[in-house]
Amino acid sequence: MRYLTILEQVYCTFERYREYLFMTNASTFNITFFPTISTVDFHKRLVLLIVLCCLTSYAPSLFAEDVNKIAAMEATLKTAKEDTSKVRLLGDLAWEYQNADIDKAMAYAKEELALAKKIKNDKFLGLAYNDMGIAYFKLGDWPNALKYNEQSYAIRKKSGDEMDIASSLNKISSLKYKMSMYEEALPDMLECLRIYEKHHEKKYIAYTAANISQVHLDLHQYDKSRQYTEMAMKINKEIADTNGLVMNYINLASNLLATQKIDSCIEMDQTSLRFLNSSNNLYTKAIVYNNLAVAHERKGLEKECIENYKLAIEYARSTQNKSGIANYCNNLGNVLIKFNKIKEAFPYLQESWEVATEINQRKTRENAAENLSMFYWKTGEYKQAYIYLNAAAQLRDTIFGEETSRAVAEMQAKYETTKKEKDNQILTKNNQIQALTIKESNLKISRRNTLMMAMSIAMFLGLITFYLIYSRNKLKQQLSMEAALLKQQELRAKAVLEAEELERQRIGKDLHDGIGQMLSAVKLNMAGLEKQLNSSEHTGADMLHNAMSLLDESVKEIRTISHTMMPNVLISSGLVKAVRSFVDSLAASGELKIDLHISGLDQRMDSGIETVLYRVLQEIVNNIIKHAKASNISIQLLRFENEITLMIEDNGIGFNVEEVLAKEGGLGLKNIISRVEYLKGKVHFDSHPGRGTTVSIEIPIA
Repeated sequence: MRYLTILEQVYCTFERYREYLFMTNASTFNITFFPTISTVDFHKRLVLLIVLCCLTSYAPSLFAEDVNKIAAMEATLKTAKEDTSKVRLLGDLAWEYQNADIDKAMAYAKEELALAKKIKNDKFLGLAYNDMGIAYFKLGDWPNALKYNEQSYAIRKKSGDEMDIASSLNKISSLKYKMSMYEEALPDMLECLRIYEKHHEKKYIAYTAANISQVHLDLHQYDKSRQYTEMAMKINKEIADTNGLVMNYINLASNLLATQKIDSCIEMDQTSLRFLNSSNNLYTKAIVYNNLAVAHERKGLEKECIENYKLAIEYARSTQNKSGIANYCNNLGNVLIKFNKIKEAFPYLQESWEVATEINQRKTRENAAENLSMFYWKTGEYKQAYIYLNAAAQLRDTIFGEETSRAVAEMQAKYETTKKEKDNQILTKNNQIQALTIKESNLKISRRNTLMMAMSIAMFLGLITFYLIYSRNKLKQQLSMEAALLKQQELRAKAVLEAEELERQRIGKDLHDGIGQMLSAVKLNMAGLEKQLNSSEHTGADMLHNAMSLLDESVKEIRTISHTMMPNVLISSGLVKAVRSFVDSLAASGELKIDLHISGLDQRMDSGIETVLYRVLQEIVNNIIKHAKASNISIQLLRFENEITLMIEDNGIGFNVEEVLAKEGGLGLKNIISRVEYLKGKVHFDSHPGRGTTVSIEIPIA
């Protein structure tokens, strides 16, 4: 009987910063609020009840907000241009629909992939393959899900973006786990954890730890499983991720069941359901109802057990979750046989076998084959019972490599002895006596060999433990040095940028207040001189007039340079007005068409972020004017929840990014990169000769 836990639903929660988790409510309880039933006192129960009532009353408003957001996104899609912004929007819609309407999610994912291929953008192509993998996972089609995620991983590996690489590796490891490829799954999960810890991504550390916990749980390593679950719960409380906490509770319930703490397990599952009942997450509801059914079965509660299994199957069918249908039908068929409802069991076991075969879910096929064998044995169809037991044995060998010949031989013997029962009973007794005799004769030798082996293993483990402790201490020292060096580099970069900006402001102020004022005074003096000249002295008057014109041009040029180096509108009115003023000044010439779109920047940000973004935009646009020979420029400045995106596209002649960065003349691009990295952001140049240029910048904000 398989008890489904966190890895059944955590698969698709690792992705780009724009994604929103698919669960809608949970709680931030400490793990100590859920000990075994015998140790929970009245006061803790009362506190838990009050907190749950408060949280569940808030959840419906969250769901309504999600529906409004999806409607707004679909309205925007109708008028969107076929560029990277539309690809991102299609991906967001595929993500939002993954739990509510998997057919719509698949349709948006396919459209996203087609557009990403059309515009030939590797970053968004990798994202589109990722979204296709998520959609196939939700349908229970694991082979296709694995295929698309491996394609996404191949593209992302070339780009070298570790966060994207970890995202793909996480999904690949989850699929390998579900397809019983355990030896390959765990190293991928540990690599994900290493990357997320390196980048201090707490949310993703928590979810990866939860995945690793599930693997240890299936390997019956309960202490390690609980250790990783508690690690995930601690982080989720720190970052207030209630969705992650609900999944941790589900995983902890699995651990409690495995260690025979049934009442605590049921209480934990019911807590999860109270959160999920106010959401539209039918996929996770199916998992929790299955888990409750297993716990009620352990307590011998037939009615509750069967009802919960049927609810799990109903929700799995409504979300087209083939993996869930196969597992839940198999579990229900098993308990119906256990409760002696033999005829009712067959349709569920047959459906489990067929669906598991369709999606190549080998572990479920093995369990369904065993239960079908038991069904046919109890109905007296021994040949069919033998066929299915043999199939289960072959599947078990494929997955685990265990010896299964003894079980097959026992069933075969039962089948062959239906007509020779008495003779076989005598033969069985003789075999048992012979086995006991052999066992007794080998017992002394076995004990001696076991003692020697234990001593050798103890020595070996001692050496391994010493090496691990030494390596861990060395790694801690290395990480500490790397963190200090990184901090020093950040401080140095900050000091350089601040000094550069101060110098710009000083020069701009000196030009405006110093040379500008002196030239203005010269102009006044020359104007007075012009009045004193005799009108008959035309030559001198013309020369003076020309000098006055040149002086006017010099004053204007100095004022322009001063405002460029120290834009007053940026200081007084903020980034949005400064950008609009800058664009208006360029568009006034009529030689360049500029399309500017700004969204989400209703309030001012930190002055340092505004200054860096303004300088970067200036640098990029000036480069376009000097080198690109473009006639059109598109500028998009967008703010999302925790991120600002600046995207600038032109229709110019383009250039080879790698060659320019490698040359000493590529200081402009390197300056842009250093400024963006100072804000812990990312910049991507997409350009090829003859195809224009797209610069995409993403800046995280608090």
